[in-house]
Amino acid sequence: MQCVLTRQLPGLLLFLVVAVLCGCLPTPSGEQDEQREPHYLTGKARVAARDLRGAMEAFEAALEANPRNASAHYELGLLCEKVEDFAAAIYHLERYLKLRPNAPNAQIIRDRVNVDKMELAKSQAFAPVTQSLQRDLDRLVEERQQLRAELDKARAEIAQWRAYANRLSAPAPGPSTLSPGGRAGSVSNNPVAGLPATTAAGGGAMPPPSAPRVHSVQSGETMTSIAARYRVSVQQLQAANPQVDARRMKVGQVLRIPASSS
Repeated sequence: MQCVLTRQLPGLLLFLVVAVLCGCLPTPSGEQDEQREPHYLTGKARVAARDLRGAMEAFEAALEANPRNASAHYELGLLCEKVEDFAAAIYHLERYLKLRPNAPNAQIIRDRVNVDKMELAKSQAFAPVTQSLQRDLDRLVEERQQLRAELDKARAEIAQWRAYANRLSAPAPGPSTLSPGGRAGSVSNNPVAGLPATTAAGGGAMPPPSAPRVHSVQSGETMTSIAARYRVSVQQLQAANPQVDARRMKVGQVLRIPASSS
């Protein structure tokens, strides 16, 4: 009997070695044992109840009891993805792959880790910078439009005052031009002598005509709405602004307003 056992011993040892290498023998920390752990079961129940934070706490307790609990790492990785904690998700999923490199879903988990890394890079580096730059860009564009409108309006007012000053400084001589003594034919030193001679109902001199009107185009306005606002016809408004394309008016563009026909 002893001789028989001696002859079979090498074969039994070889069988045990092959069984261990192939993973056929049960291990004290197998997948089923991990998933029967009380904290793990609590975590799964809380996942079913959609208590994500409570489930994460339970799986973390399972890892405290057994840091090599691959199933707990896997569940925590999935939960961290749901709450967008991509750094933690990457850690737990990579731990799962290290503990179970030949798992049936290993390639799927590797793909998820790559996606989590891209999401982490996006959320930690690019997204805040892009949002901040976009806000600054929108503010600068708005300020530029306002400044452009104010500049066009200021230029139009300067042109009006220059034209008005030129009329004051260059009076037109004629029979109606009188000197302070009332003699015809002499040029008066009065700066308004060159303006058309008009009188008020009481006989007093009327003030000089007002400078030409202008309008700065606002958002949503059209040639028709601007003409109605100033009680002029669209044809008059277009004639006063021949360089303006009514279909392509821009915010801040300055239009000359002709005198009302009414």
